[in-house]
Amino acid sequence: MSISLMVVGDGFAQPTGLARIARDLTARLRQNADSLGIEVSAVGWQPPLSPFQRDWYLGHQDSEGWGAQALSVWWAERVDPRTIGVVLTVWDPARCHGLRQANLTNAHWWGYFPIDAEGVRGSLQWGPAAETVQAYDRVLGYGRFGAKVLETDDYLPHGIDTQVFYPRIDQAGWEAIEFLAPVVQANSILVGCVAANQPRKDFALLFAAVAKMREVDRGVRLWLHTDTQIGAWAIPQLAADYGLQRALIVTTSLTDDQLAAAYTWCAVTIAPGLGEGFGKGPTPWSARCSRPRTSRTRRGERSGGAAGNRGWCGPTAWGPCRDCAGRACGLGGRSGFGRGWRSYEETLGQGVQGR
Repeated sequence: MSISLMVVGDGFAQPTGLARIARDLTARLRQNADSLGIEVSAVGWQPPLSPFQRDWYLGHQDSEGWGAQALSVWWAERVDPRTIGVVLTVWDPARCHGLRQANLTNAHWWGYFPIDAEGVRGSLQWGPAAETVQAYDRVLGYGRFGAKVLETDDYLPHGIDTQVFYPRIDQAGWEAIEFLAPVVQANSILVGCVAANQPRKDFALLFAAVAKMREVDRGVRLWLHTDTQIGAWAIPQLAADYGLQRALIVTTSLTDDQLAAAYTWCAVTIAPGLGEGFGKGPTPWSARCSRPRTSRTRRGERSGGAAGNRGWCGPTAWGPCRDCAGRACGLGGRSGFGRGWRSYEETLGQGVQGR
């Protein structure tokens, strides 16, 4: 029998990051449901008259129990009590405290808890939020909150499909990056960035750093892969402000093969996050394709892409990844710190020189 998996969190029509994560995850799981042996449905909090309605999706407006009653009803209708059922919450743990009271048969609780704070005087270390997390069967938590209420792991498995993400230095790799041809020539220095167009992504810093690099070498080009050109940032306006109109290529939809090839042909990649979230972004994928990468909190992370390198990174430094202990995946690097465009410019320059 199939495993029933129910994704729970913000309604899919909500303009929130967690709603997007839940929506995209659910869509991907449903596309591969047959091969994975699962049945996927979803429950989400949403305002009245929300436009998002599906036969596999239940929207509710319960702000007291955060959908516990709706989840109980939906679970009873869709989950065979003889099978294994998984509730996957993509939500704040405080909201899940009420949700956890749902009366479900044979349910395993998995949670993705994106909290990157401790609260006032460490107040999140106890109370409903901590109780909720500790009551789950499996948890993906990070940041100071997760470190206080969960056991910690020094290293994480990278989870990368190494049959897809690897250095593309052959003819097929060249063909996969034809979309870069309008701005990239043989002697170009390509700086790459893969990031959603959100307020917590400092695209202004990214464009400023690349503009500074172009003062030294006019061959520098920027490839930005994002979800939309007009969002928290207006990409065309940034390009005009920093004089990068003819040195910029923006993509919003690529295949895995194209993405791997583009990573490979970058001199360096950059992750301009402002601190929220994992802080890793596309780091392991970029590193797997043999590109150094810099961010606001770690700079000069790199990999030679060859067997024998050390593995994916822990909280403060690189170390062996659990998937292969660094023997096969080729992920590794070193960490440093930098702030502002000058650090970015220097770090990007170091990455380019080490190409």
